[in-house]
Amino acid sequence: MSSDDPEIARLQLALRSKNRHEQAQAAVELGSRGDRESLNNLKAMVNDPDDLVAVSAMFACWQLGEDALVMERLAASLASADEECVQLTVQALSTMGAAVVPKLVTLLDANSPHGPQILRILGDIGGAKAREAVERFAAAGNKSVAEVARAVLDDWRDE
Repeated sequence: MSSDDPEIARLQLALRSKNRHEQAQAAVELGSRGDRESLNNLKAMVNDPDDLVAVSAMFACWQLGEDALVMERLAASLASADEECVQLTVQALSTMGAAVVPKLVTLLDANSPHGPQILRILGDIGGAKAREAVERFAAAGNKSVAEVARAVLDDWRDE
């Protein structure tokens, strides 16, 4: 893939870098710039074994309007030992906003082991549907999940 824009061309080249940080940054920047020429490469990166690269690619695909997101993969990234990957995943899911709330609620309903993190993300996203889910888990979740849900509700910001 080549582009008339030298910066886009540089970023497209960086997608093939051996450096995971360069790959991740390039993916996010190409997504934010709306570079659909890179979409096939970004979709392939969604399956990268490196969570940082995969999450960056998922977020870039979302920025380009593609539903190439695998919520279970994103949720699993919340448990990564790589703190940078966890932060990027939280940022990506929070930025995606209301569009991902139903999928996050489905993960909660399936007793995802990432429930506490998902509840916090729902708190960051805000909105009526997110609040409804958090309230439900505050009332009926297991003890540790209910405690997190109540803490999220205590900090709720969108009302």
